[in-house]
Amino acid sequence: MKGNPYGYADDNPVNEVDPGGKIPVLLGPGIVALFGALTGIITGAFAGDIHSLKDVGRNALLGAGSAIALVGLGALATTLTGGVGGIAFGAAF
Repeated sequence: MKGNPYGYADDNPVNEVDPGGKIPVLLGPGIVALFGALTGIITGAFAGDIHSLKDVGRNALLGAGSAIALVGLGALATTLTGGVGGIAFGAAF
């Protein structure tokens, strides 16, 4: 499975360019992981599962991992089905 070389330009490298190469490839997954981690922490706090800093870290890792896994599954489903499957996983960009 190959990555999209024009993902930085939303599949439109003619009109959307990154001439300096400043947009890192891992920016998208990093943002997904950050929001997943925050969601894990907030969910754990509302559920009353956070009693120590260790609990915060555990919930952050679980949230980040879950978010990355779901986006990855959505991207895989989209690739395998030609653009239809990502909707089922909420990852249709």
